[in-house]
Amino acid sequence: MIFPGTQIITPRKSPAVTIGVVLVAIILLLPSRPEFASLKVYLCGIILLVFGALYFSLSKTYIILGNDDITFKLSFKKEKIISWNQINSSRLEWHLHSHTADLSWIIFYNNTMISFQPSYYGRKDLTLIAEALIIKCPALIIDKRIKNISQGIFPWYLF
Repeated sequence: MIFPGTQIITPRKSPAVTIGVVLVAIILLLPSRPEFASLKVYLCGIILLVFGALYFSLSKTYIILGNDDITFKLSFKKEKIISWNQINSSRLEWHLHSHTADLSWIIFYNNTMISFQPSYYGRKDLTLIAEALIIKCPALIIDKRIKNISQGIFPWYLF
């Protein structure tokens, strides 16, 4: 696929909304005693607050693929504009936490790095990012999995 001009890529927000609505529905449909009715309201409020904050942070997040540069605005971070010729390498990497692991897409530029969670974005968007990296930075050191993503071949653990 030929890389088009400027593309704005935003994360998927529907999973956060769906999970929040399902949790509120479960809490409201549970039978309860009258003395616990206020507890249900507080739990619903907390759930709506948490998932509302998640939705708000995802709505302020974007990646812009331009002709001259790539712009990252990630949750709770400043906007970073990186020229295509500053990028040195790119790879997918697992970050292990005590009992969980996160897959991150890491882009190295000028002795620094920026990472984002590929699970937040759809497959078409990830394909666009991979294609842009391959087309705009031909001398770039790219992970084999990213080359496969640019061709539409995704690892089984990336959904």
